[in-house]
Amino acid sequence: MNLNENPRGEAVRGLASAALLVGLLIGVPILLILGVGWPLPQGIPSGSDIVTTIKTGAVPPSTIWKSISVVVWVLWFLLLAGVGVEAWAHLRGRVAPRVAFLPSFIQRFSAQVMGTTLLIAFSLQHPGLATADNQELLAPTTFKIDAEAADAGPHTHTVERNDNLRQLAERYLGDPNRWTEVFVLNEGQTQIDGGSLSDPNQLQAGWKLVMPGDSRTPSAAEFKIAENSDGNQQSDVPAIELDHSLITVQTGDTLWGLAAQHLDDPERWVDIFNSNQDIIQDPEVILPGWQLEIPAIDSKPTEILPPAQPLPETVDYTALQIQPLAESVGHTAPVSAYATTRPTVVAVVSSESSDHQSVPTRETMFAVGGLGVFASSLGWVLARLRRTQRRRLPNGRMPVPPSDGAVQLDQQLQAASDPDAALFLDASLRIMSSRVADNPPPSIVGVTMDSSRVSIHLSSPEVAPPGFHIGDDGTTWTLPKDHGLELLLDEADGVPAPLPTLATVGKKDGGEFLLNLEHMATLNLEGNHQAIIELCAAMAMQLASSHLADDLTVLCVGFGRELTVLERVEHVPDLASATERIRCHQRQNQALLGSHPPSDRSRIGGNGDFCHPMVALAPHKLSREDASELLEACDSSVSVVAHGLDGASWAGQLNAHGLLLQPIGLQLEAHGLPDAATAAFAELASSAKDTEGVALTVPTEPQLIEVKHDASAVGLLAVDIEVRVLGTIEVLGAAQPFTSRRALDLVTYLAFHPEGADRDQLRTHIWPSDEPPSESTLANTVSRARKALGTNENGDLYLPRVSAKGIYQLQAGVGTDVGRFEALISAARKDVGERGREQLQSALDLVRGTPFTGSAGDMFRWADFGLRTQIDCLVDTAAHELAARCLEVGDTDSAKKAALTSLRLVGVCEQCYRLRLLAAAENPTEVRQIMAELVHLLKRESNQPESDDLIGPELLELYEQLMSTGSLFR
Repeated sequence: MNLNENPRGEAVRGLASAALLVGLLIGVPILLILGVGWPLPQGIPSGSDIVTTIKTGAVPPSTIWKSISVVVWVLWFLLLAGVGVEAWAHLRGRVAPRVAFLPSFIQRFSAQVMGTTLLIAFSLQHPGLATADNQELLAPTTFKIDAEAADAGPHTHTVERNDNLRQLAERYLGDPNRWTEVFVLNEGQTQIDGGSLSDPNQLQAGWKLVMPGDSRTPSAAEFKIAENSDGNQQSDVPAIELDHSLITVQTGDTLWGLAAQHLDDPERWVDIFNSNQDIIQDPEVILPGWQLEIPAIDSKPTEILPPAQPLPETVDYTALQIQPLAESVGHTAPVSAYATTRPTVVAVVSSESSDHQSVPTRETMFAVGGLGVFASSLGWVLARLRRTQRRRLPNGRMPVPPSDGAVQLDQQLQAASDPDAALFLDASLRIMSSRVADNPPPSIVGVTMDSSRVSIHLSSPEVAPPGFHIGDDGTTWTLPKDHGLELLLDEADGVPAPLPTLATVGKKDGGEFLLNLEHMATLNLEGNHQAIIELCAAMAMQLASSHLADDLTVLCVGFGRELTVLERVEHVPDLASATERIRCHQRQNQALLGSHPPSDRSRIGGNGDFCHPMVALAPHKLSREDASELLEACDSSVSVVAHGLDGASWAGQLNAHGLLLQPIGLQLEAHGLPDAATAAFAELASSAKDTEGVALTVPTEPQLIEVKHDASAVGLLAVDIEVRVLGTIEVLGAAQPFTSRRALDLVTYLAFHPEGADRDQLRTHIWPSDEPPSESTLANTVSRARKALGTNENGDLYLPRVSAKGIYQLQAGVGTDVGRFEALISAARKDVGERGREQLQSALDLVRGTPFTGSAGDMFRWADFGLRTQIDCLVDTAAHELAARCLEVGDTDSAKKAALTSLRLVGVCEQCYRLRLLAAAENPTEVRQIMAELVHLLKRESNQPESDDLIGPELLELYEQLMSTGSLFR
């Protein structure tokens, strides 16, 4: 390909190749099937037929055509395999390997067609890198030769024996996956021997390849410097010849293990890989019998460049132009709609050295996969409790850190939670209820929620409401998830919850099955006693947390005392107490609705009055007398799930296959919560309800800031590299940009854990639990992080190689903006005057937006369980202190600004609103506006029409003092 060629011609060529590929892969088999049909004989010819054919020499034309079609089919399958190999190689970012059963001409043809097709796809996806007019890649580059600066053209490389594109991309670009850019730049260029590059697997010695514009000159240690065509060397730096030894790969060997065995450093597996790229295509795959070159043990590892632009020695943060928070996090809403991060459980991040205690393993506390509605219900109640806690926490306090087991459970719930599915289910049920208002209410057995739809199961055939599809037998209504969720939520708004006693009891065909306990009235559980306890615990927790219920009481009989931390849960020690509580509940319903309570179906359609439902759970074995007494006490307002409840209308058998529900004969995959998980959830809820918290400690002698007698010295930066998370995540002062998000995650984790981490800790916290990394993946990520950070002025790596104890630890020259924030607060507390206010303001100026902005998917999840909340509390405390100091000196504008900075980060905080009210005390209109804003936010947050009971009494008292009336809430 000529680099000056018209891009339109290149596009036509790519489109033609794509059309040819489609024609060969789709058109050929269609023509063969339509024109020839089945190519093989329908039966074995008889001996007489064979003799006759030999004597006469007359071969039927159909036989000839079918023989040709067999050959064409074989070639087609080979082509399909070749294209598949090329596509796999492209997706994996590597050169396609040679395949033994594929003829070379087939593989070359596949490579040419796929290469040209992918080229046009690359050009369409990245028009700025189109090869025809890509002058940026060929822009002149300046680099040093013999210590003198000189202008040079684009880097070129003379191909040597055993060179490949992946290896060259690693040498010149620092990333082997960028081999496609080298291929695109040089494809079709006429070489000195008259040939040209058309197959990325075929490089000829002596060819000259152009490197992209951001390439660098490899060091002599990386490969022997080539000579120019005129015979003059490009550099007088002598080539370093490395001694090698040969080893034979044995069964079970890995590059990581070979590097540890022969080079005393497992991370030098990259050096072994680079020395053997003519053999190894995939670093995770080496085969027994291969002969591999091992570099000398004292050879220098791959060189890492020093920082190109080191962080300035001093930074004046007070002079920085900080982008407004609402803009930095992408919000255009008015100031009252604050940008808030999701509340998280707190696990204190210690900066002190530790003994590297074992971290939670990847074994889960309970099986929660596929139970998105169940996990969302538990997460919903925790989030609501934490929002209330965050509003009420006193200044300088933070939530009580839960145990490791509770944090692990919270991680599992967040990972399994599917809030969109839970909202879709809730909206679907409320819409169903509103759309059957003119028909008799259906009798609903349960609901199944899967990835594509919600299915409502009926006890008898009924006509489906508008918008729902009806099953073949008429007993199932389904609503596909292709309906817009926002439209469904709008229609469902204000409709009472029709099925408040839905509870997850298991999974069926990948879907989550929720049983309508009101419909079945009584359920007798039999089987393993512990499994029954775990199922009842799970049902109690979900019913107490469920957003599918507007009003509900859950009665735990003889178990679940710790769950009374949840508002809907009551505990009684024995069956006699349970019977009395049930009868009291019935009397309360009768007082409201009369002596004949309505049926459970009266909620569906919104017709008539609704009784307050109760679900009683008794997992311990009942005697016949107790079972009879409990059944006698029940009515339509009470549902009972018990072990040994003889005479119940429904039965559930917990067997080796799961849970079998009768009389419908439904076999489900069992569901339940172990005792440890129940206790952990109760701990999380108890921690979230605690509005006193613990003291938030700030280091009194910070290590990352030099605090001297002069106020200007507070801004001195004592680190070379700063990991910044108070807004968009970035690393200031690194040697080169991070090309791997996982490497950035790893560096950030280590920056907040200065004591270091071992491989198991990194695997647990940096990678998803269901995608643990291999040894080579982990080592490659560490290598990328090390290369991005670079070295200090002494040539020492900021991320040293793993220690003898297996610990990865950053050098002291790497710090965080949170450490700087803490240091400024500590300095401000030593000076109560104007300088102290300036230091607090400098700390708040470091907050560029919501912490960890830019993280997506499973990135930086380790920060969700402690660090985010700790940062929120730090910022909130600093804002309170600054606002209070500003009010003392009459600077109301600065006080308002400080309070708003905290509100934009942490959400609704009563202390911030108290400070805003005090700052606006002379303006009754503004006071009323501030309180109206708070009321609006609380209504939206709690989804309740009344909000006066959600506001703390101290704040209400202050407002009434300022306004001399409480009419806003009347």
